[in-house]
Amino acid sequence: MNSKGLFKIKEGDNYRLISVPETFEELKTKFDTKFESFSYKDLEGDDIIFSNEEEYSLLLDMIPEIKKPIKITGISEPLLKSKKTVLKAAGKPNENQPRKEVNLRKVAMIGCGFVGSASCFALMQTGLFTEMVLIDVDHNKAEGEALDMSHGLPFRKPMKIYAGTYDDITDAAIIIVTAGANQKPGETRLDLVKKNVKIHRGINAEFKKRDIKGIILIVANPVDILTSVAQKLSGVPHERVFGSGTVLDTARFKYQLGEHLSVDSRSVHAFIIGEHGDSEIAVWSSANVSGVNIHKFCEMRGHFAHDEAMIRIGDEVKNAAYKIIEKKHATYYGIAMAVRRICECIIRDEKSILSVSSPINGEFGITGVCLSMPAVVGAHGVETLVPISLDEKEKAKLIESANTLKKVLDSELNNQ
Repeated sequence: MNSKGLFKIKEGDNYRLISVPETFEELKTKFDTKFESFSYKDLEGDDIIFSNEEEYSLLLDMIPEIKKPIKITGISEPLLKSKKTVLKAAGKPNENQPRKEVNLRKVAMIGCGFVGSASCFALMQTGLFTEMVLIDVDHNKAEGEALDMSHGLPFRKPMKIYAGTYDDITDAAIIIVTAGANQKPGETRLDLVKKNVKIHRGINAEFKKRDIKGIILIVANPVDILTSVAQKLSGVPHERVFGSGTVLDTARFKYQLGEHLSVDSRSVHAFIIGEHGDSEIAVWSSANVSGVNIHKFCEMRGHFAHDEAMIRIGDEVKNAAYKIIEKKHATYYGIAMAVRRICECIIRDEKSILSVSSPINGEFGITGVCLSMPAVVGAHGVETLVPISLDEKEKAKLIESANTLKKVLDSELNNQ
């Protein structure tokens, strides 16, 4: 007997071969036990479930491709409901099959100004993504940036870069939001609140209309306020919505300490926490260089005026953006590198510790606001906050920073 075009069905503990029934109803009569649903394995080894004539006809269409008898198993109703594996109808979506999650090789950028464009340029060079969609209120601007970067692809890895719409973001692994008004000379990040909250309300309304499966990374300023707004309005679970926070400030802190100590900044372990702004806190109490207390290491390098150095370095970090904006009207390279680093942590599931902006739920008595604190960042976003040792002065400054942001956030949300 030619095995091609045969089914193998189970009877008790044994299997028997039968000719392929012409209809689904005929198949049901071949089993001793009454079943309403059946399963088999497709050419890729996936479990396929079928429960009606239409789905059975798709199986019949596959028979010429299968060179051996197809094992058909009856599925009882309780087993069908308890199935945890992916079940699908051959050749088409099935309501039992989970919806497509995300394309881990796709990133979306909302906002194509200095920060958005620089971040895209940094990301295109990583090899992390094969698809990048740019979205901007000025579609021509997005098209121009996409075209400009695409012309450099012969020097990089293959990638699709294009201008799109919000409908193109639903399967993106990471959606980066840089859209917003720019910080002008003499303007604080909190001065941007009213303008950018209004812009981000519109962006989050677009998110809420869609089934967003990826991670939303807020970069626009004031990042802590806008992260709180996105968590409230986007409709996306909180762990998948967070901000770039003080990742750049922390990098600036490490850079300044590296310069001060004439040591590789990558060996410096220290954090800036709290607001990404004027009330940020440099955590000196736990800062170290490869495990050596920062003050002890300073003395090893011939620096003994600790208080003076702490004030100077802290101010240099806090005022870095103002200094750059005064000289070139915008900051974008440093934050682009920070965005790149955060995306690497997500796509590679690194579970690295970064000072991103996420909700604070009781730590140091703070609730109801997003702040930058060390957190484990991986494929699912912010996994958990990492406890950080603070002295009493640092704790007081953190609480003060949180209260400043809460007042601004409450005022802005209540007045809209």
